[in-house]
Amino acid sequence: MAYVSSSSVQVSAWVGVDGDSTITYRIYPDDDTVEFTLGGRDGLGMQTDEAGLRQCVAAFTSALDAFEAAAASQPADCAG
Repeated sequence: MAYVSSSSVQVSAWVGVDGDSTITYRIYPDDDTVEFTLGGRDGLGMQTDEAGLRQCVAAFTSALDAFEAAAASQPADCAG
């Protein structure tokens, strides 16, 4: 899959992350960026600046809250 947009986001891969996934990061202060690697050395890389990182944290926190609320509202017989 290859997708390039005129927006500020460029996507060329897909990744799945679970509780056992390796997630690492490296800070590049001279470039004002942080680079994440999801899935180890051969995994997916993501680079962002501080504002983008704050957006990710806010979106991930919101998604986690929604995920937990949805899981809590499942009937007991539907829980895995």
